[in-house]
Amino acid sequence: MKIKRKTVIVLAVVYIIVNIFWGWFTTGLAVKGSTNSPSYSIGQSKAKDCFLSELTFSPNEVDWNGTKIEFNEVWLEKRTQLDYRISLVPLFWEIPIYKQKPGFNICFNLSSGYEVILSNDFVFFVIEDKGHSIAQRGTVIFWEEIDSLDWDSLVCKITNNWKFNGAKEIIITKDEK
Repeated sequence: MKIKRKTVIVLAVVYIIVNIFWGWFTTGLAVKGSTNSPSYSIGQSKAKDCFLSELTFSPNEVDWNGTKIEFNEVWLEKRTQLDYRISLVPLFWEIPIYKQKPGFNICFNLSSGYEVILSNDFVFFVIEDKGHSIAQRGTVIFWEEIDSLDWDSLVCKITNNWKFNGAKEIIITKDEK
């Protein structure tokens, strides 16, 4: 069966139009209510061209009631927002395009201890007694928005209460590289 050239052109145009509208539609849904798109890893941060430096958590692991919480990657990046998506194959192959926003993110992920964070103990992280916990997306990424790089070290507390009874302290420092 021979496909006519006109049919191929029509199908290609329909495909392009569907992809344009799909990318516009999914970007609209993804951006609604969110002005910050932290990276999930140092590799992704570098790919988005917003990576600034690695950070150090000291200590790098904490015992929380017999369970080890260990930090994997800790980094500083420029704040970004999802601007739009290039949808090559809807739902399967999309390329997100980010734009940089004012401010920065302190980001980290864990190599162990997620079960404590997801348990009924309600464990959370707080930086510098800000009055709110560090944001998180499931077990993938934790991040805190900061407006300035005018600091040498910050205190991060791991706690399960706002009185910080039994809280563990971690010092965040910039790597000297």
